[in-house]
Amino acid sequence: MNYIHLQTEPILIEQLYRRVVSPSCGAVSSFIGITRDNFEGRRVTRLSYEAYEPMALKELNRLCDDARRKFVNIEHIAISHRLGSAFNYYNRAKKNSRIEA
Repeated sequence: MNYIHLQTEPILIEQLYRRVVSPSCGAVSSFIGITRDNFEGRRVTRLSYEAYEPMALKELNRLCDDARRKFVNIEHIAISHRLGSAFNYYNRAKKNSRIEA
C-alpha cells in the first residue's frame, strides 16, 4: 500500500511510521530531509515549496512503483512532503516581528 500526502502543516513522523509498520516486516527505513542553512556558499534565510499537486502526486506514485520494482519485498510506502514557506532566523527579535506581521 502507498500513502502519499502533500501538506502545509508540520509532518508528524510518528503518523507516517504507523502507516508503514507491519508485524510481517522486520524493519522500517526512513529518510527525513531538512533544509541546510547555506546553498553554494550563501546563507539560506527562507525556503518556499509549491507544487502542481496532480503532477506531484503522479510523480511520487511513480517513485513508489519504481521502488517496488527494484525492491520486491516492500509492503508499505509512506511519502509526505510539506509545501509552503520556512524561515531561518539568526536574530530572535527579527523573527518575532515577522511572525507577528
